[in-house]
Amino acid sequence: MSFITSINEFASQTADIFGLLSMIISAVGWFFVYSQLKQQKKLDNHFINIYLKVLGGRRYAISRIRRKNLTRAEVQGVLGALPRKKGISYYRIAYLTDPRFFKAIEDNQIGVDQFPFYSKNRTVETKIDIEITEDEIACFDLEALDKISRAN
Repeated sequence: MSFITSINEFASQTADIFGLLSMIISAVGWFFVYSQLKQQKKLDNHFINIYLKVLGGRRYAISRIRRKNLTRAEVQGVLGALPRKKGISYYRIAYLTDPRFFKAIEDNQIGVDQFPFYSKNRTVETKIDIEITEDEIACFDLEALDKISRAN
């Protein structure tokens, strides 16, 4: 009977040790995930500055969008809301179909380093320059763009 008792005690102690180790590993894992989510939430709330950059000319700050809301559609919505000259109801910007524009959106959405837990000092994009020609910017009200740019 003492042999069975000692096996039961050993099994009980082993189970206690495994339970304690499991609890410690779970707590460390939870803390790691929590800190990464907290860091990601902070990063998602950073503002991305949107600029119209006239080739060979001026740069207009037209808006700021939170990183978590930054999409191609959101940027085009901002452009659609910009004041245009009377009688012009649309805009055409060739850069919006350029792969560099999509790359800029992606770089700003995820940051240059997409694995934040590997590097505390990661480089993160915080702007998008929409390259625009003189002909393309001619549809916009430049005085109003100046006021918007100064406000941003």
